[in-house]
Amino acid sequence: MKVILTVRDDWVTQLGSLMRAKRTGVWHSWVRADRRDIHSFSIEPNAFIEYANRCSRLPARMRELGESHDLLELSYEEDILAGAPASFQQVFDFVGIPRVEITRLVSEKVAPPPEDFITNIAELREFEAKVKAEAARTDLLA
Repeated sequence: MKVILTVRDDWVTQLGSLMRAKRTGVWHSWVRADRRDIHSFSIEPNAFIEYANRCSRLPARMRELGESHDLLELSYEEDILAGAPASFQQVFDFVGIPRVEITRLVSEKVAPPPEDFITNIAELREFEAKVKAEAARTDLLA
């Protein structure tokens, strides 16, 4: 078994996108016809903090799979969202399949930015920073 771990550093956007997808039924908006406007919403701070705490612990747990399996780790922001084609080719090489042209990279992402639909995004970003700082401090103590 080979494991591909994609880590997303923007937990506010990740949770907001998940909630937006559940509300609209559209999980990926790469085609203009897929776009569905929704009303903006807020994310309950305690629910976000709980989510962020899980996000802070999960990658380390998943990396443990690398002790017994082949593991490739990617950054969502740097490798996927930024459209780094080398990362996709790296995935093909990792799983042992022929390299092919990545046609998705010519698509246009039409989903709105999180600032357009998460009404309390600034507050959540502050909580995210606190959870990340606490996780880093805890890692240093371990």
